[in-house]
Amino acid sequence: MHAVEEFLRHGEGMEQLRAALQGPYDPVTLRCAKIKITAKCNLKCGFCDYWRMHEPDELSTAEWRTVLDSLKAEGCVKVHFSGGEATLRQDLHELLAYTTQLGMKANFTTNGTTMTSDRAAAVVDTGAHGVSLSLDGPDDSTHDRIRGVPGSFSRTVKGIRRLSRARDRARGKLRIRINTVLTRHNYRRLPEVIDLASELGATDVLPMPVDERGATPEHRLSKSDISYFNSFVLPLAEEARRRAGFSVSEPLLAPFGRSERDQEFSSHGRYARGHFREHVCYVPWMHAFIGWSGDVYLCCMARGKTEPLGNVRRSSIGEVFRGDAYRAIRAQFLTEMPKVCHRCDMFQAENERVDTLLGADAPRPERSGPGVELRSAETLARKPNLRLLPILPERR
Repeated sequence: MHAVEEFLRHGEGMEQLRAALQGPYDPVTLRCAKIKITAKCNLKCGFCDYWRMHEPDELSTAEWRTVLDSLKAEGCVKVHFSGGEATLRQDLHELLAYTTQLGMKANFTTNGTTMTSDRAAAVVDTGAHGVSLSLDGPDDSTHDRIRGVPGSFSRTVKGIRRLSRARDRARGKLRIRINTVLTRHNYRRLPEVIDLASELGATDVLPMPVDERGATPEHRLSKSDISYFNSFVLPLAEEARRRAGFSVSEPLLAPFGRSERDQEFSSHGRYARGHFREHVCYVPWMHAFIGWSGDVYLCCMARGKTEPLGNVRRSSIGEVFRGDAYRAIRAQFLTEMPKVCHRCDMFQAENERVDTLLGADAPRPERSGPGVELRSAETLARKPNLRLLPILPERR
């Protein structure tokens, strides 16, 4: 939900949102989209299974250009490309350039291991707005253990440095953000990662609590780990952020929350920390996620956990976004938030700002508690003619 506050404060955005929340649950406008252009990856992260996929059915360059045309026509202002490893698509630079030519901001995520000097210069030349690079430790022993491939730390660091140099040579404004997945194996090293990121010319560091399911997680922090992080790691990370000139906003300083309640939620992987038990997520009204084969979902948390809402090979993104399946999900969100959303903290800050702007008109799910699955239409009998898509079983 890119720049959602600005959108709602100006023009007819707020009126459109208020009307959309009343039914028939139409979208407001497709502000932003995330596109996973490939599932292929050259690393083997323990908390991810993309690298286990073989020969994924991917849209062609021409098909992606058609999707980008449709996104622009729907009013989209920002597109984020990711994978798998996005740079394994040889047409990434072409798609980035085409996005910016259409007048939309283009960002992408990469592990940086394939970022040669020529590729770095090409990224800058596309006019891309930003790039996020994954760096999970300040040395090879930490980073490579998490990423599953020896030598990945050295290649990633070189890739970040090459991007910084290409940006500076071109006097460009490319934002270089470091994403650090916080696991029980590396969370104590976060201050050192911030120092290294500053040295490499990064713009900021985003600490990302690992998304991991199961009763006995291998990577997720325990409550005692989180308590240690808040007591000892957080102050050092804040000092490092101030030295680097990075933001010291609360979500960046305390990604697990500070209170006992927050730490309890986070220790179970519920990083929204209860927010979506009582608040609506507005993502279905303003955002879409498109997978490598063209399947459309609400967001990356829903991919693989729900049936797709449509496919851009069979319908335009606008037809999917305004279709019955999307409407059904919007209707359900106003009634009860599915529990898959309780593990997600993406867009939480944007959602909180929307609630503030709506004030007393902000909707509240009518049911709370531990959370529900995405259910059948029978759960919304008082909202007839809406079909909800079933949740898929957990993959073991």
